[in-house]
Amino acid sequence: MLIGPGRDSKLEACFHGPDPQVLRTLSEQAKALMRADPGSKEVRDDWREPVKVLRPLFNEETGRQSFRRLWRQKKHEWQRSIVNC
Repeated sequence: MLIGPGRDSKLEACFHGPDPQVLRTLSEQAKALMRADPGSKEVRDDWREPVKVLRPLFNEETGRQSFRRLWRQKKHEWQRSIVNC
């Protein structure tokens, strides 16, 4: 019994690299070449549908300023709560 993606193909092509768009393009080109052969069957890849990726941008200076402002505010609250004990 086989579970999961199989490695039983008679011919495989494997592409490595940092750019998923380039890899998808290479995959499509390879599949087109393989499908052009009349003897080919079940030409497929293991790419799934592309998904959106969120890459947050963080401004360190603004983050530091916000932290300092929050720290001063909380520091005064803590000092008042200690005095009122």
